[in-house]
Amino acid sequence: MTAPLPDPVSGTPAERPAHGRPALARTRALDVAAGSRTLVRALDWTIAAGECWAILGPNGAGKTLLLHTLAGLRPARRGDVLIEGTALRDWSRRLVAQKMALLLQEEASDYWGSVAEYIRLGRLPHGRQDAHGLVRESLAIMGLLERADQPFRWLSGGERQRARIAQTIVQDTALLLWDEPLNHLDLRQRAEVTAMLGVLRQRGKAIVLTAHEPEWAAAHCSHALLLYDSGRTAVGPARSVITDRAIRELYSLDEPTPVLSASGMRASDPPTPLSRSR
Repeated sequence: MTAPLPDPVSGTPAERPAHGRPALARTRALDVAAGSRTLVRALDWTIAAGECWAILGPNGAGKTLLLHTLAGLRPARRGDVLIEGTALRDWSRRLVAQKMALLLQEEASDYWGSVAEYIRLGRLPHGRQDAHGLVRESLAIMGLLERADQPFRWLSGGERQRARIAQTIVQDTALLLWDEPLNHLDLRQRAEVTAMLGVLRQRGKAIVLTAHEPEWAAAHCSHALLLYDSGRTAVGPARSVITDRAIRELYSLDEPTPVLSASGMRASDPPTPLSRSR
């Protein structure tokens, strides 16, 4: 399998980041709220081709809501999401689906068709294009080729998760939004999905995912966005933003956990995000 790309040089909130890769999506003074509670405040954020972003924060911080706002499933309180420089609200839903694919955290598992047919649904935004090659490649990458003709409902939880990831890959969009992609996966399957991130980045895709493991994000993602309380955020290269001090503040920890200590996070360095909004 192709080795992951090296971590890209950090970018800046602009149409084209400093490292020269095209900006696929951008937020401008974005506020995300749940009722009267502000979860994200005045977020300026650029997602460029070849980047993998991890959104980190405690339960209820707004990780899923931010991902859904990026996808256009819910409106922002204020501010804009831009795709290739154009406001998301000005795109048709079909065109949005040709630009970004969304892996939901939970999904009904009673699909009536086969595994291959389920994965082929990812081609719907592109019309009646032949997708046989893409579907077989995606099945093989996710280790599901032998399950291709089986009913989707027969799959285990981990197999369904891999099929759902495969469906977003078949959608063949420049931007992939994955809500907790490691859910239900065993250690080997997690390693396969992690390796797939490198392949996608080499193909120029950008991935934005939510995660609960800072040590995994620091090791495998190029960038991170931390969601603190009261809408505060820290945005930047993963190895600069994900520090022991930042994680202890993020999760209200008095002492570093053994897992964080073993991950090699710097204990004394403060986070150096590209932007931090309050």
